[in-house]
Amino acid sequence: MVGAITARIDGIEDPLELLAEGVRAFLDTCSDPVMMRIGLRDAPAVLGWEEWREIGNRHGLGLVTGGLRAAMDAGRIVPADVRTLAHVLLSALAEASLLVASADDSRAPRVDVERTLLLVLGGLRT
Repeated sequence: MVGAITARIDGIEDPLELLAEGVRAFLDTCSDPVMMRIGLRDAPAVLGWEEWREIGNRHGLGLVTGGLRAAMDAGRIVPADVRTLAHVLLSALAEASLLVASADDSRAPRVDVERTLLLVLGGLRT
């Protein structure tokens, strides 16, 4: 998942667009039926919530932190504790993925979730 997201954001110079495209790439990956079933439905049940979250943090936290740090350094989003903000954003992404995965028809929540997450990111602009 991280590899697919990284490939999609590779070369994006604008830090705000990088964050937005990262959100879109994450949601697209989560919308894949195999990922929904194995990664988002089965994995938390098999691994347990804590282990599933730890894996998400281990693989996604650096990516999110880097994107937020780049946006802060460029003066594009408000300065904040990047670690805390990254955890909050990663938690929102995890919850968004579960919302999409648990829907009978993932298309409607996918659109709503993307719009909402992009609004949250927009609220960080300077």
